[in-house]
Amino acid sequence: MKSFLFLLFSLIYFYTPVISQPASHFTVRYYTTENGLPSNGVKGLQWEEKTGFLWIATEAGIVRFNGIDFKSYTKENTNYVQSERIQYLTRNYKNEIYAADQVGTVLGIRQNKVFYIKTLLPDKETD
Repeated sequence: MKSFLFLLFSLIYFYTPVISQPASHFTVRYYTTENGLPSNGVKGLQWEEKTGFLWIATEAGIVRFNGIDFKSYTKENTNYVQSERIQYLTRNYKNEIYAADQVGTVLGIRQNKVFYIKTLLPDKETD
């Protein structure tokens, strides 16, 4: 009887994980400047679950990725981006995404857009 229980337990223990987990079918893609990423220098990633966008902090601005295309927010197309070298991309306890650039400008991300919050570092005075 003990050997039967041991055999039954062993079959259940070793067979259950095999049938309960689906086969892993996924594709790994590497994105670089050669296929659309504006910079290979990535400083942070944040997934925005409501919209399905991946936000990327790079050395060439903030980037929104929808799984197909990259949209860059840079000095050229966004007035309040003072430096394209984004240092941080983080999320707070309210699930809001924030970024900070090299010169101290804090930017927020909400409803698929980047907006200005404030500049933390004072402007340098000229003599």
